[in-house]
Amino acid sequence: MNHHDESLHECRQGARCKSRIRDDDGRWHGKGVERPDTLCRVCEEAAFGAIRPLYDDWLLLEAAKLLPPTKDRAPKVTHSTLYSIPIRLDIDTVQSAIEDETLAWAITITRGDPLPTPRQECVQKCVSILATNLGTLVDLPRRWRWRMTPLADGGDELIHIGLDGVDAVLGLADLHRRARVVLGLNETRIWLPDPCHVCGIKALTSSADQETVTCQSCRAVWAKEEFARLNGVGVLDTERAS
Repeated sequence: MNHHDESLHECRQGARCKSRIRDDDGRWHGKGVERPDTLCRVCEEAAFGAIRPLYDDWLLLEAAKLLPPTKDRAPKVTHSTLYSIPIRLDIDTVQSAIEDETLAWAITITRGDPLPTPRQECVQKCVSILATNLGTLVDLPRRWRWRMTPLADGGDELIHIGLDGVDAVLGLADLHRRARVVLGLNETRIWLPDPCHVCGIKALTSSADQETVTCQSCRAVWAKEEFARLNGVGVLDTERAS
């Protein structure tokens, strides 16, 4: 049986699709969708769900930015500084990205309606605009934007790239994941002994409530029922790896 109806296109997430299907050769494909370059319903809803809490993420990042870093992230002090607690640059980077990206896409949605000037109020308004217009956002046509991209040997480069609504929701959703990483909210992990069936690496973790399984290598994510269906095992019955 074919991995999907030939009249359908494939979810933009491809092998990372949350409802991906395995073909007869063992390769993974995105679930069939009616329109090209779109997300399946499960991937779309997962991305939408990650965009809605971005303002809460921003508030947590703001509160955590001046807290002392954990030992593994503390910078080595080579000289005295004016401030006893330096700003956490990893947190500041994600926080700035949330500000920039929510602002850019909110302006696109509203066609330039005025926004509050204070940072916190602006982020709150932008996330509210996006959260109430997610269907419009994901369907936006491709448009060109300038974006700073880090260079391998240091510094940044300004590049001109085309982004559509799917790029927008996937990028915004990834900011939620990045915020949780730098805030240390993903550190309580249950490691599973099986290799990931997408990348083949033994990097599968179950969330604390065991509702989701994530590959820490390729970043694929499954709901526990979907993971059990794809692997023929129950997540709750899987032996915990030390």
